[in-house]
Amino acid sequence: MKILAGQFKNHAIQSNQKFEYRPTTSIARKSMFDVLKSLEGKHFLDLYSGSGMIGFEASSRGAESVTFVELNKKGRIVGKIFSLPILNIIYNRQLKITKNHLDSFIKNQSIVYQ
Repeated sequence: MKILAGQFKNHAIQSNQKFEYRPTTSIARKSMFDVLKSLEGKHFLDLYSGSGMIGFEASSRGAESVTFVELNKKGRIVGKIFSLPILNIIYNRQLKITKNHLDSFIKNQSIVYQ
């Protein structure tokens, strides 16, 4: 999978083929980010993160911070994401990974995601 646009365009993100999740297709990601437009200075929330590809795309497109929320142990990025080479590149962005139920996570938030 490759990042489609922004600072890290064409950077490959490797995904474990053994995981049971299906990453968002590049066409769906492109469409979603075309609708969202600029993410500069925004806090981005990647719910049901799986591979984390949507969050990485948001970071590449200028999101100030990205929070990944994933509970599923088989498809999660939680605990595995820090070994990805892209993290050496996007050190200037805030990345936070949370293993939690969505409703519990939302109830405990002080940041307003836009």
